[in-house]
Amino acid sequence: MTNKILLQNALRACESLKKSFYKIIIGKNGHEVIINLHFPYDCFFHLLGLQYLVDIHELRNNRNAEREYDRLLKNTEFLREKVLNSQFLTEDVTSRWTALTKLEYILDNNLETYYDKKNYYGGRIDNINFDYAFHLKNGDTIISFYFIKNVGSNDYKMVSNFENAEPKRHCGRPFTLIKKTKVNLATNTVVELYAFGE
Repeated sequence: MTNKILLQNALRACESLKKSFYKIIIGKNGHEVIINLHFPYDCFFHLLGLQYLVDIHELRNNRNAEREYDRLLKNTEFLREKVLNSQFLTEDVTSRWTALTKLEYILDNNLETYYDKKNYYGGRIDNINFDYAFHLKNGDTIISFYFIKNVGSNDYKMVSNFENAEPKRHCGRPFTLIKKTKVNLATNTVVELYAFGE
């Protein structure tokens, strides 16, 4: 798949994700954690890896993340061509596009496994500030990594994602998924995706 198609698919995924949030309840050792997972504009800036494309003047200021992301989405040919021709566009960036494209499907179909920070030892996580992580496995191989951060009360946003990096050590015992719902922000419609024991 070409980088152009990967970017188009990732931007479509962003537009779909920002329309909803997920209320996720996980538990371990009698302790439950409520995660209201939102997707604000500034998380897309990072999930797309735009912060690494330092040769693109229009994408340098993450303080205006909403404007920069919106410009990338709407000013299609001008800015997307700059992204695709950036000298800093590496597999590390494009792998984020692949992971982002999978994300909604993974969450909607309960394919993820959750860990807290102290029990998660991924291959490239030392510089990621996160509270919980989840991943998608294919057999014994972890193929997609996602990291989320608390931003107040039970609200979380995704701060990083990538593909194809083997963990250095065992991840420890995961959390059990107890319940998950998806809330449409426009209509406030709630869809139950998972309930333990049902």
